[in-house]
Amino acid sequence: MCEECKKQIAALIAENDLLRGAHEQICTSYNQVSYASEERGKQIDQLKAELEHTGYDHDLLRNENDQLKAENEALRSDIQSWRLSIEAERNVHKLSLKGVQDELDRLKGPGFAEELATLRKNTARYQWLREARSGYIEVVQWIGPHATGMTGEDLDALLDAVMSKGEQS
Repeated sequence: MCEECKKQIAALIAENDLLRGAHEQICTSYNQVSYASEERGKQIDQLKAELEHTGYDHDLLRNENDQLKAENEALRSDIQSWRLSIEAERNVHKLSLKGVQDELDRLKGPGFAEELATLRKNTARYQWLREARSGYIEVVQWIGPHATGMTGEDLDALLDAVMSKGEQS
């Protein structure tokens, strides 16, 4: 073989080695790109599934929103009805109160203030006796040879019993 041929063969071998290295790099890059492409495909599929689920969730939320709006409207209607009922009650109460006041004014008559003052004074006197505020004045009930001082509930019971019989002592 000639020298020129040897050089050409050596150059071809070197070029072949370079081409093999480049081929290996291209294959490695292709595998990496292929793997990345598969991962992207999985991510795309996952995103599609999430989007489909999100659409479903959105429909559920829309339905729940519609139900809440309907419930809210019903409650507003109830509140309005209650408001009208309360207003009607207040109007009836005002009319009733005016009627009661008119009847009270009619019943009072001209001597009402004097009678009321007398009743209050008698009540105060009875309370004073009932509570035994004085050591010198008391109501006494004679039972046989003995006298018993009467105060409080005992005095009330004694007076009620005597008054119910129509007796006055």
